[in-house]
Formats: sequence, C-alpha cells, structure tokens
Amino acid sequence: MTTDTHKGQVAEIRRLVELLGGRCWTLHQVGRLRGSAGLPDMCAVVRGRAFWIEVKVGRDKLRPAQAEFKAAWDAAGVPVVVGRASDVADWLETALGLPLGPRTLRPSPAMRGFTPSGACARSGDSGAISGNGGGGNA
Repeated sequence: MTTDTHKGQVAEIRRLVELLGGRCWTLHQVGRLRGSAGLPDMCAVVRGRAFWIEVKVGRDKLRPAQAEFKAAWDAAGVPVVVGRASDVADWLETALGLPLGPRTLRPSPAMRGFTPSGACARSGDSGAISGNGGGGNA
C-alpha cells in the first residue's frame, strides 16, 4: 500500500501509535454520525494523552468545519494534530517528549527525513516502522 494516499497515511499513523504502546481509532469506520461535519479522521491515546488526528495529504487543507472543530478542542486542551504521519511523529516527540530516534523508529517512506529534533525534510532513508502492527483496533 502506498503511503502517499490518505489510506496509507492512516495506516502509518496507526502503526506509529501502536509502536509507542498507544491505541487509535479510525472514526470513518463507525459510519456517518449525525452532526459529524468537521470530525477528524482518527483519535488516539499515547501514554495517557488523548488527541485527535486529521490526516491531510498533498495540498489538502482544513475545511471550515474542520478548522472550527480544531479550534474548539485545542481550546479545551485536547490537541488536534493535522497532517501526515511525519507530522504526528513530530508532535508526539515535542508534546510528549518521546525519544523517536533511529533506534525507536525506523521511518517508512511517509516519514522520510524525520529526525529527533522534530525537523521534517521529507527526504532520506526509507524503511519500515518496526513493531507487530497488530492491535485489532477498528
């Protein structure tokens, strides 16, 4: 599966969260919810910290309802991370102080250029995130 697609990025984020011992849920799998305009693609908990994830690929940007959702939850102290798997990795490292260095995480092509400093150059070595990839989350 290519990681340049929305579906590929969702899979990369799931693997990253599970590698770190967290749990994540993909919200579109529960079906259309009443009043769900702006609802992010995923929610996750890593080391006791809950956050939402709105996956964006290419030149995709937040729609107005998504920006409104993000502002409301950010104000409530629950972050909404927007972007690709590399952006989620950057946020986890910064917000949670997780050491996502080369020994913890071997980046997949979607996470090229990820460095422990949080910079993302989107180039460099490729590989695969290590871990069991399981978890059985919906």
